[in-house]
Amino acid sequence: VSKQSHDWFAYLKRLKKYMKRNNGSCIVPYTDTSNRDLRKWMDRQRIGYSELQRGVPFSSVRMTKERIKELDKIGFVWNLREETKKKRLEERRQKDEVGDSGPTSEDWSSLFESMKEKGIDPSVAPKPSWVDGVDELSPDDLGDLTDDDIMDLWNDEDDDDDDEW
Repeated sequence: VSKQSHDWFAYLKRLKKYMKRNNGSCIVPYTDTSNRDLRKWMDRQRIGYSELQRGVPFSSVRMTKERIKELDKIGFVWNLREETKKKRLEERRQKDEVGDSGPTSEDWSSLFESMKEKGIDPSVAPKPSWVDGVDELSPDDLGDLTDDDIMDLWNDEDDDDDDEW
């Protein structure tokens, strides 16, 4: 067994371990710097596969039918663009099946009712003082708030804008 062949099988073994740790995914994100060499090896396999399919006579990557079979067995993704499209379509399909998890009409009705109780007209545009200097909340910030926290903020007695209503 040549050194090149030995190295190839060592990378295949690493890829299998990576996939086991990542729910079967063989896509290594660019942000994963600890597996940069594995990602580059995978890119070279894709190039070699593409060159073999197109009949390039002197490929920079030694791709064989046996190697293709080995990679196919583990579900190697040969075309990242196509895989990304499939993934997006699947996510969209799942969202359509499950439905949007956003606020319901009942949620909005409850919010408008609370606004009326506080004397806030829901049709009035927000006052600049409500948002000046306020950073937009990220989804991470919202994830830490419970419904009670949000209601506490809503009903805060120290609201300095109440006197304007």
